Amino acid sequence: DASGRKVEAMDENDDTCGFCGDGGELLCCDNCPSTYHQTCLSDQELPEGSWYCHNCTCRSCGNPLSEKEVSTFSAILKCLQCGDSYHDTCIDQEMLPCGDKQSNIWFCGRYCKEIFIGLHNHVGIENFLDNELSWSILKCNTDGQKLHSSKKIAHMTECNTKLAVALTILEECFVRMVDPRTGVDMIPHVLYNKGSNFARLDYQGFYTVILEKGDEILCVASIRVHGTKAAELPFIATSVDYRRQGMCRRLMDTIEMMLRSFHVETLVLSAIPELVNTWVSGFGFKPIEDNEKKQLRNVNLMLFPGTSLLTKRLDGITAAKSEEDKDAYNVSGLPNGKCLPSRKGNGHLELHDLDLLEAELNTEDATNASFRALKHECGPATWFNHAKLAVGEV
Repeated sequence: DASGRKVEAMDENDDTCGFCGDGGELLCCDNCPSTYHQTCLSDQELPEGSWYCHNCTCRSCGNPLSEKEVSTFSAILKCLQCGDSYHDTCIDQEMLPCGDKQSNIWFCGRYCKEIFIGLHNHVGIENFLDNELSWSILKCNTDGQKLHSSKKIAHMTECNTKLAVALTILEECFVRMVDPRTGVDMIPHVLYNKGSNFARLDYQGFYTVILEKGDEILCVASIRVHGTKAAELPFIATSVDYRRQGMCRRLMDTIEMMLRSFHVETLVLSAIPELVNTWVSGFGFKPIEDNEKKQLRNVNLMLFPGTSLLTKRLDGITAAKSEEDKDAYNVSGLPNGKCLPSRKGNGHLELHDLDLLEAELNTEDATNASFRALKHECGPATWFNHAKLAVGEV
């Protein structure tokens, strides 16, 4: 019985709440190691007997995804991009857009396909801005891709070299963050998109976005896109020699532009108290509201105790309106007009079944993608970075 159960030191379960990132008396999921404060679980009543967290319940019917609870005639499908899981029978019933259910690559909707392909196929591609600046997306090759050509091997080597430099910049700006339960050093695990059995420590979906001038990395950010609902940005840091020169703003503008091209609704980050005003007044974020918390309850965000969760709407729609339309928008219907980045000249990465996925997407309007360079001049920097502040430093 999950109710009132406390996590013991040698227990298989986690000892940190999956919603707030803090410890204490926690409720344990009966299917995975995740744990939660009862007060963080909104007003829902816990059923007698087994209890399953949001990671272990079908997004459509709300019933468990546990193998012992699922019929032998039903399979469990997990979206490769947003991580939402469904019974295959619920997919058929709801007529959700989906790919080949026999493949390991499956997406809950068209936009998750577009986001995955757009990010995946732009890893390592240099996108030029003005003033000799450029930006690119990096991701460590952890998905078992086989590199058969010297060109692909060279590309991956260059990507990993840049990730090592990016890690150095992040470690200059943030205190070391070691998870007390597992000993995981969180910053390198995020940068190298490592997986975990603990949902809150599963960082496989993270990408690193860098701003460069020539061969020098100026600014680094870690992002993860949870479908169209939200993207998170737990870390952003500028190299010591380039602080207070507007580099953080340039990278933030680029990231927001990219996310808008994928129809992502909200950007989320955690800020320490000293930097909340900077993010609010300088970058347009605001403290998260209760209705927004409710919308993000099923999203596995990276959270830090003692920080404030801030959000920024990217779609121009109010949070209340988004709540009204979320079912039609995210699951059963798609808004008109999409914007997928062009893949021209990008043949260095491949994934099993990726060509099949691409063929299903209408990319004829890709030339209108928002991955074009930003041409505006940046004003004075409003971002700052003191030497090694606490968790949540930008």
